[in-house]
Amino acid sequence: MLGEDFQAILQFYQYDKDIPLDAAVVEKLDEKEYVREKIVFRGANDYRVPGYLAIPKAGTAPYPCVLQIHEMTLSKSDFGVSDSYHKGHLLTTDLLAEGITVLALDAQYHGERSLFNDFESTFTMVFQKQWINRLRKMVAQTIVDYRRATDYLETRKEIDEELLARL
Repeated sequence: MLGEDFQAILQFYQYDKDIPLDAAVVEKLDEKEYVREKIVFRGANDYRVPGYLAIPKAGTAPYPCVLQIHEMTLSKSDFGVSDSYHKGHLLTTDLLAEGITVLALDAQYHGERSLFNDFESTFTMVFQKQWINRLRKMVAQTIVDYRRATDYLETRKEIDEELLARL
């Protein structure tokens, strides 16, 4: 039985699984060693959540999958396989070479989703304006989005459901 404290925290990350995902692949990049798809799906709050799903060509499907979660002020693009300032691509490249699929989403208020924060930096939101409640909601929403992403991954034949179920 879970403690009362854990139950209280858990409520922030619950969502209605009956909300349709309405997932779509909106862009596909076919490279020598991987295929990168830009995906979108419906988040629990009815917003579209964008992400990149990189599928290795090495090995044999179904593949295990790593969920990459970026730090504040970055985006899913910082884990891309091309060079970027934050070097997240190095991790992605190594995972793909090992036959591991990689999924990176834009966290709430980041990347393509910054429009929900009036395109203002999350750094400004938290450290200059001290909108701590918005920060808490951002973190909770991002966790729910990744939970919805695992629902989407369960629909993909390239992903090893047994390994995904252990998350």
